[in-house]
Amino acid sequence: MTALFWNNVQNPITAIPFSVLFGFLFDLLAGDPSWLTHPVVIMGKTVTFLENRLRGRFGDTPAGQRMAGSLLAALMAASSLALPAILLFALQRIHPLLRFLLETVWCWQCLAVRDMVRETGAVYKVLKTDDLPKARKQVSRIVGRDTASLDHPGVARAAVETTAENLSDGVIAPLFYMVIGGAPLALFYKCVNTMDSMIGYKNEKYLYFGRTAAHMDDVFGFIPARLAAFLLMLAAAVTGRDAVNGFKIWKRDRYCHASPNSAQTESTAAGILHVRLAGPASYFGKEYEKPYIGDPDREITDEDILTTNRLFVCASWAGVLLLLAVRLLMTRYVACVPNPVNEQRREHAVRSKKTRWKYIRTYGTVRDRTSGFFGQYQSLRSFRPCKSSTGRFFCRSGPVSGSGMPRSAPETGGLLQADRGRNGFEHAVRARSLPDRERGSGSDLSDRLRPASPKSIVIITGFLRI
Repeated sequence: MTALFWNNVQNPITAIPFSVLFGFLFDLLAGDPSWLTHPVVIMGKTVTFLENRLRGRFGDTPAGQRMAGSLLAALMAASSLALPAILLFALQRIHPLLRFLLETVWCWQCLAVRDMVRETGAVYKVLKTDDLPKARKQVSRIVGRDTASLDHPGVARAAVETTAENLSDGVIAPLFYMVIGGAPLALFYKCVNTMDSMIGYKNEKYLYFGRTAAHMDDVFGFIPARLAAFLLMLAAAVTGRDAVNGFKIWKRDRYCHASPNSAQTESTAAGILHVRLAGPASYFGKEYEKPYIGDPDREITDEDILTTNRLFVCASWAGVLLLLAVRLLMTRYVACVPNPVNEQRREHAVRSKKTRWKYIRTYGTVRDRTSGFFGQYQSLRSFRPCKSSTGRFFCRSGPVSGSGMPRSAPETGGLLQADRGRNGFEHAVRARSLPDRERGSGSDLSDRLRPASPKSIVIITGFLRI
């Protein structure tokens, strides 16, 4: 098990699922590490710095403001993706474990499961004491609206809404991009989401300057928002809630918001809880008329905060398991990376079958087992698929010696020869690796196997079921 873990960690491709899983578990158990500077804090300060520098350079016209905002979004997006990738690449060259540890920490910081449950739980505790001013102050930590005029149900409604919305923005969307491109792509999404939360407002100050950032957030959050809505329905079904009504309200009210993504999870939560969310809200001292989401079957209560938290955690677990399963399938079948757990079993099963394949143990193979998955993946990239009487495999032409036998390459550790059967298909025979004193010029081995074609041979690098 230790060797399997180490082989996966050495390769940046196969180490991603482990980084995602460990990052999720660390976030679930400990939350955001306060002793460590969060990348979002650095992104926020950088956005503020660039905004102050770029606003006056393109004029106060709508076109100039949009140009400045587009340049800010491009610089932030490019740097948030390139800098982490370069740093991880440099650490990989020093030692794979350093790269794995840093990527795991970044995956940990990109998620917000424990912190969201902790903050909304604190709102619930304050509401139970009927201290409304303190509850307003507590909920202002996790929402962007003005909370000074919220009543008791309004504070509970704000906590439920932000929990449902952050299921997509704070958990499912980062996980979605983690399993695709690791921590660099997750940090890229967090940068896009941070820009939207800072400058993506439709007010006089950011109407043109933040339009590009808002559109980027709509694009990159499109799939995760809908995935989060269905995971929330799944969590409702698992916990015994009304998932059917959640789907009904989602189908009806999922676009009752200025953003095409924000109402996806809010409408699902409103349907599951049988309450009405959203409605008019105040931002920066200005009242905005927003449509209601859901049906007012009953008045929202403090207990709905805890119910939403349970759905939030359950949907997060479902999301990480589903996305990791998809990632492992992609790694196994799409990226052509063999699974070391089943590799020995498969080879043993192939050797035991009465087929034309003869597997004779050698001192090494074309695929370098000591370099982990990455070496195997690289060795398969340049090989073309060939047909065989036993299936399809990857092969390439190799040199031959003067005696007609294939030359022994140091990386193969043995001799490989192509044989042509009666049916015209090529199939492989792996020759026994012999000491130099027994191999000689190849005559001893020629007695064991038929000579290959003097022009070229086929070197079999792997038996892959496609």
